Amino acid sequence: ETTGLTPGRDEVLQVSACNGEGTILLNAYVRPPTRKRWPKAQEVHGITWQMVRDQPSFEEYADALFLITQECELLVGYNIEFDLSMLESEGLRITGDVRNKCYDLMHDCSVLYGTCSENYGEYRYISLTKAARTYGIEYEPHKADSDVQATAAVLRALLSDPKLERE
Repeated sequence: ETTGLTPGRDEVLQVSACNGEGTILLNAYVRPPTRKRWPKAQEVHGITWQMVRDQPSFEEYADALFLITQECELLVGYNIEFDLSMLESEGLRITGDVRNKCYDLMHDCSVLYGTCSENYGEYRYISLTKAARTYGIEYEPHKADSDVQATAAVLRALLSDPKLERE
């Protein structure tokens, strides 16, 4: 979770990672280095300055997160490019080999369950909440730990979805 949507300007407030079974590997609130207010983002995720002011900075978690990205076989995210760009702007090293093992679950969920735009000939991306609901997965949106667990659950459901074409 972040203070906003602009990498380099906005900052990370909560970072989480889990394995493919949904077991949490890392979950921490993070004290942003400069910002103390983020009213629009707070309306979405509920994270306040009081919740993060005494927490460690992102630097404290960067090594652990780097090791997680290095050791995983596949790095799955929902709109993973946004996540990676925010983490990189906070100083996380994202190497080429990590980028080569990234999978954005949002793309396939959107192709299967999004609506097609006649103007652009593309599928409208659907939220993680809608993707989870499609598979009957309940979770608490906009909480990083819950989001990563929901992403893992949606991935497992997608892999057994008969609508998914397999080659």
